[in-house]
Amino acid sequence: MKTLIFTNQKGGVGKTVSTLNTGAALSRKGYRVLLIDLDPQGDLGTAAGVEPDENDATMYEVLKGEARASEAIVKAPGGYDIIPTDIRQSAAELELAPVIGRDFLLKNALREVESRYDFALIDSPRSLSIITIMGLTAADGVIVTMRADYLGIKAIVQLRDTVDMVARQLNPKLDYTGILLTFNKRTNLSKRVAEQAQEGFPGKVFDTKISVDVKLGEAPGAGQDIFTYSPRATTAAQYSALADEIIDRLKG
Repeated sequence: MKTLIFTNQKGGVGKTVSTLNTGAALSRKGYRVLLIDLDPQGDLGTAAGVEPDENDATMYEVLKGEARASEAIVKAPGGYDIIPTDIRQSAAELELAPVIGRDFLLKNALREVESRYDFALIDSPRSLSIITIMGLTAADGVIVTMRADYLGIKAIVQLRDTVDMVARQLNPKLDYTGILLTFNKRTNLSKRVAEQAQEGFPGKVFDTKISVDVKLGEAPGAGQDIFTYSPRATTAAQYSALADEIIDRLKG
């Protein structure tokens, strides 16, 4: 199982939508996919059409050791599996802070189910938190989602310090799978931002870029990935192409 974390401490960069639709694209190509929601907002589950109730095991219980990963897995309507979470996970920051070996809690929990899947895609919190560190420690690769603007460049420079620290101290195999430009427009600004990202992360910027798309914005509200909601949308083709790029990079 290849575990990839979609991350950026800046909100509004298409992180959750990209986790969902990349997973949906991989699933449609025949891969076994597990989505993992680490963001206490719980938006990944909502966007996938999965809403846990108070009696369901979620990622919160898994990290606390109160449930196994297999007990928290739900089949999403799109055909892939997901471990959802909810607002209770916001308490995990304090509850898990004194736990010895806390950085490895997610990594250890996923060992139980790793033989079931080809890919696990993690939607990280919108902050550089204890939970984010757990996700990075469990991952094989990092996919940074960033808006095609100058504030996006600033955010990924800050994120790089955290990723580098985790790679040095906790997870030596961790590397960048790629930088994904979202909300992309065919403007000179978007082109300059892509060039700057390429300079900062040589060879890591994906050729595929995700456009501004009304249908992509509507789909999460319907609890559907873009392939289910609007299969002919431009962004459906883009996420399919992104999945192909990810597969090629992991093979290479």
